[in-house]
Amino acid sequence: MDIHFIPGNLNSSNSILVGNVLIDPGIEEDRSIVEALKRLGYEKRDIERIILTHAHYDHSSAARLFDCPTYAFGADATALKKGDDDYTLSKFFGDSLRIENIRTLKDDQLFNGLKIISTPGHTDGSICLHYEDYLISGDTVFAYGIGRYDLPGGSLENLTLSLKKLSQLNFEVLLPGHGPIGNKDSVMDALRQIDAFY
Repeated sequence: MDIHFIPGNLNSSNSILVGNVLIDPGIEEDRSIVEALKRLGYEKRDIERIILTHAHYDHSSAARLFDCPTYAFGADATALKKGDDDYTLSKFFGDSLRIENIRTLKDDQLFNGLKIISTPGHTDGSICLHYEDYLISGDTVFAYGIGRYDLPGGSLENLTLSLKKLSQLNFEVLLPGHGPIGNKDSVMDALRQIDAFY
């Protein structure tokens, strides 16, 4: 399957398209994901599934633009189903977010060739996805740092354990939720930063 990294606009997350599966569609209001998909030759109707690395509004609200199943993990799936605007940070964006028909992923599940990996720390229900030589990391780890752990459901202890888990995986390219593309060294650098500064 083809994989496309779609950089986010303004406050919106990066998005990743793997075949017809869209990961983290971003913020609904700017509709940038719809235009980005068109540039790649896709229409909204071509997207068969959406996977969210976590429930935060800047990653998840644009799921409402699509008529396909949306998936999330654990506490983040629950927060989206209940419309927990504190957990999803929707209040920060002046909106409310509820996805009642959210479907729940399982840890270590193989989903359309993507391995689901539970990586709590940024949120309790954060996940990464492993696909061939790629790690799709959401806000768990970026090319040059780690995601926040001081928001609802966050934990530095859990984030550290998640990074240690990711350091055991074989991959070459890191596709993060924000910022530029990284590599496996990004995970090791993040662990060193935590040891040095936290």
